[in-house]
Amino acid sequence: MIIGSKQVKGMDFITLENETGMEVVLCDYGAGIYQIKIDGQPMLNGLKDYEEWMKDSAYHGKCIGRIAGRIQKGELSFEGKTYQISKNEGENTLHGGKRGFSFQKFKTDIAQEKDSVRVDFYYDSPDGDEGFPGEVTLRVRYILFKKKNTLRIEFKCQADRDTPMDITVHTYFDLGGEKNILGHELSIDADEILAYDDELIPQKYVEIPSFMDLRKGKPIGKVIENEYFSKLGGLDTG
Repeated sequence: MIIGSKQVKGMDFITLENETGMEVVLCDYGAGIYQIKIDGQPMLNGLKDYEEWMKDSAYHGKCIGRIAGRIQKGELSFEGKTYQISKNEGENTLHGGKRGFSFQKFKTDIAQEKDSVRVDFYYDSPDGDEGFPGEVTLRVRYILFKKKNTLRIEFKCQADRDTPMDITVHTYFDLGGEKNILGHELSIDADEILAYDDELIPQKYVEIPSFMDLRKGKPIGKVIENEYFSKLGGLDTG
């Protein structure tokens, strides 16, 4: 299931393939997903070449952290203290700061299991990293199953103290290679949503409005018809 690896400018790109036609390319720089293919068809709107990955400012497929999204003025209030996080989007912090998880080289461990192959990426984030409190060890685990086209992503963090974490992988899916994804059906099991201001700064949790209720699944094209998304230019909630 492990085809091999390719090194480009110190970054290792690891290619996996299962028995049912799914190919996954991972990278240790940013612990991310470079590409996914099904029967040779790309499933991600990815980058044109490997070298773009290191300098990519749109976070294609990369692990985001310590906190995904925006922090107003880079001021993080936590347990009665305010921490100044590095600013990288004007006066605000975006996706963990200037040198968040997306721009770090992770250690790698690969193992074949009975029904799958797993790739673990590890990163030790020191106290004060980008301004965040506490020492944190992050593990990002990718599991590709041998006989079904399923890629599982798991996050595990260990910290020496309480500290806020909000991690994701910033993939741009295009399932089927169409010109747009308006026909894709999206399902999210959530009854609340974070409300944002005009700068996409999170404000508070509110009951999810009916046009964004995706618990039963809706085509993306139907969701973004609402005028709420006109100012965002699409479905962007953070």
